[in-house]
Amino acid sequence: MKITILGCGALGRLWAYFLAKNGNDVQGWLKNKKNNININIINTHNVKNSIVLPTNNILHLSNSNLLIVTLKINHIIYALKKIIKFINNNCIILLIYNGIGIEKKLSFIKQPLLIGVTNHAAYKNDEIVYHNYQGLTEIGKINKHITNIQYDFLIKILNLSLPNVVWCKDIYASKLKKLAVNCVVNPLTTIYNCKNGELLKYNKSIFLICKELSYILRHMGIFISTTNLVVITKNVISNTKNNLSSMLQDIKNNKYSEIDYINGYIIKYAKLHNIYVYENIKLFNIIKHKEFNIISCDN
Repeated sequence: MKITILGCGALGRLWAYFLAKNGNDVQGWLKNKKNNININIINTHNVKNSIVLPTNNILHLSNSNLLIVTLKINHIIYALKKIIKFINNNCIILLIYNGIGIEKKLSFIKQPLLIGVTNHAAYKNDEIVYHNYQGLTEIGKINKHITNIQYDFLIKILNLSLPNVVWCKDIYASKLKKLAVNCVVNPLTTIYNCKNGELLKYNKSIFLICKELSYILRHMGIFISTTNLVVITKNVISNTKNNLSSMLQDIKNNKYSEIDYINGYIIKYAKLHNIYVYENIKLFNIIKHKEFNIISCDN
């Protein structure tokens, strides 16, 4: 299968490496053009593997059967609009991103469009990707252009490369559950400047945030108790204990975070329905203050 990966951060490199190793014809697509990319992965068994892949070949892009987009949510629309004219009409576009809030802005995409939710944990440091946890990836469709035969084939290809991958009939529900966990883990690790695993000592904060999120999710039609959400969140924290959250990495690297599409999405929904979400507003404001300090330093 001919594949292009748009967004070669930790997750993008992870998919690129495993898809290429499984015999697919893979290239990366970078903001700063160069001929190739060195991908170094330290896997869950602490073994290092490397591969060199080509990048930014227009012919490869136009002939790709699959485009996997692993950019930050706030960069997806702009990046896709820059290259959409080169993507053939039958190419499946798979978006894997944290947060919610751009889905209604994707109508310019006429190709078959899928969204993925993954529990793989990885972070990049000094050009090495540390794959700390191998989890489940759920994939579902948000438009009508893709047939059952196409996605069955795609799931098989992906599952042979980086298991486990499953089809999800209600991908929006899966994204909301993942969003709830991110609303806890991302801002708290950023506030306390710690790896995910260290959050287990902040039980009160986790409980209060989950209680608020549980109420919001029920209002959205996703029925999950506070207790169950706490358990799910703590399981993610334990499974990804050595990971640095993407939000913490962004702040450390003096970049804007995805807070607007994580806790910010919850706040917007709550405001629309006259619900007060104190914990999410508190977390949102602290992260925004950190972002403001980044802007001040840049100026």
